[in-house]
Parts: sequence; C-alpha cells; structure tokens
Amino acid sequence: MKLIRSTCCGCSVKTGALVISYITLIQAVVPILNILSNTVPDMSSDKKLSNEYKRDLMWLSVVTVVVVAHALYGIYKKKPKYMVPFMLYKLILIFIFTMILGFAPAMVDEIKKHFEHIRDDNVLPCIILTSLFFLAVEAYFLLILFSHYQNVRHEAMEAENSRPTSFSATIPEPVTPPIPSYTSETSKKMAPPPYAV
Repeated sequence: MKLIRSTCCGCSVKTGALVISYITLIQAVVPILNILSNTVPDMSSDKKLSNEYKRDLMWLSVVTVVVVAHALYGIYKKKPKYMVPFMLYKLILIFIFTMILGFAPAMVDEIKKHFEHIRDDNVLPCIILTSLFFLAVEAYFLLILFSHYQNVRHEAMEAENSRPTSFSATIPEPVTPPIPSYTSETSKKMAPPPYAV
C-alpha cells in the first residue's frame, strides 16, 4: 500500500527520504561542531542556564545523528525496521510543535524572562506561525518516510513470497531405472532361467 508515489518536487519517495535524512543529519552535526569549537552564543546572562542549554543541545544532536544513521542504513540496505526510530523521532517533533501551539500564550512571558534580547511584543504570533510551519513540514516529512517504509516493506514481503519453500526445494525428482531392450541376439546369448525345464 503506497501513501504517496512521489514528493512535491517530483522525485521518488526514496530520494525524498534520503534528502530528509541528510538535511536532518546536517542540522544535527552543525550544533555539535559549534559546541566543540565553542562558537555557540550564550542564550542568557545566566551562565548556568547557558551551559545547560549547550549540554542539552549536544545530547539532542548526538541522539539525532544516531537515529539518522540508522535510517540511512535502512534506506540503502532496504531494511525497513531501521527506519522506524527516525519516524518515531519525527512523530515526537510533531508532538512537540503541537504542544508549543497549545501552550504558546503561557510561554511568552517565560521566553522574555530567560532571553533578555527578545523585547518585541509580537512574540506570540511569531511562535504560532513558526510552530505551524514546522508542524506542517515535519508532518509532510513523516508522510514521505512512512511511504518509503511501506514500499520497502512491501518489496521485502514480495521477495520472501516468491522464494521457493524449503520443503519443495528438497524433494528430488523421481528417478526411473533404465529398462533394458531385448533383441533376438541378446535372447540367444542369455542363459535360460534356473527354473526352466
């Protein structure tokens, strides 16, 4: 069962799944490199909060790299079970953006309190629009990934069904012994049976 046959760009769902995986991999590797090179800006004047933010970002990026590596292995080797963690990751992101939309009004004051450089009064519309955009993008990405997962799973099931069963492969064809042909010369040379009188 195919959910979608191709992406909005016209490429196959396999190519779309690879593009999504590589984009996510780059998004995860860049923060790791920034943290290791100490180029991540402090998000708050509170040094402890800023260090916690960097530590959490580092762990999230490492987990993302591992999950995407599994997905890429599953896509290239046509093993659908390796794509499941990446689809769950995308599902969690959809849940997070949905929660942000639900709690956006309560988050405005908290955001302004922790991040002093945000002074704009239009924070709420920005949070809602950004969350809606990313929610739509992640939902579409999940649809592409799930479509490719279904395709690979269907191909694997078809290949397994077309393979001969072990029972039918082990039964040999019956072999009949050759029947000798008797000619007049052969019958003269042959001795009579011992019971003949």
